[in-house]
Amino acid sequence: MTLPGDSPDDYQWLLGAERSLLEDQAELAVRTHVLSVYDRRGQVIWGDRGGGGLSGWAVSGSGTGNSVKVTAAGTYFPGFAFLMTAGSTLSLLSQMVHYFSPAERNRWGVEIAVGIISEFDRFSVYLARFDGSFQYLAAARMNRTLSKLQVWGEDNDYHDVAALSNPVNADGIYQHLKLVADFDAGRNVRLLYNENEYDVSAYGLGVSAATDIVQQRIALNLFGRAGQNDTCRIGNVILTVGEP
Repeated sequence: MTLPGDSPDDYQWLLGAERSLLEDQAELAVRTHVLSVYDRRGQVIWGDRGGGGLSGWAVSGSGTGNSVKVTAAGTYFPGFAFLMTAGSTLSLLSQMVHYFSPAERNRWGVEIAVGIISEFDRFSVYLARFDGSFQYLAAARMNRTLSKLQVWGEDNDYHDVAALSNPVNADGIYQHLKLVADFDAGRNVRLLYNENEYDVSAYGLGVSAATDIVQQRIALNLFGRAGQNDTCRIGNVILTVGEP
């Protein structure tokens, strides 16, 4: 039975039934368990929570004991996470890289949830575009040694954005980090860290010569301490386009 005037899409209502319309599509998406739950701006085009293993990533590192593994312990979402272990010698690095052919060239964003398990030196996230001749780099990092949240600039160096409180917690408290960059304008846009949002549009993208084929690239880097195999967990990674 149809009740005239009560149903905007001529849905066949049952007597005594009730239906509530959800017009906020971002809210609808979150309720259906999509990846974007921290910052809902931008269009999510790719994401990973570790459930499919490491096959989508190029993993590397430097130093004794460096590794990247899938773990079921201390995950951010149920299931799995990535466990990064920095090498104890050489450049003390653990790295994860994912490669993309560009879907669009506009405002891109990379968002991660990272659980810092042990003390460390630096943790950085890169978002880069290659046009066949140059690399255009947006990057942000948590600098534990200096207690600073930093962003990469057009002088190809890091700049302090804010003080960094202690992020180290063995119980699996994840920190949220999101960087948005405008690859048309050649500038950073904003940096989010947990409940804080920073305007970083004063900093241009780093530019350097590179002959790699046209692509976009995400890189996650954990730098540990000499003589230690420092660790962190990656619980969520998403890539967005069309950021406001």
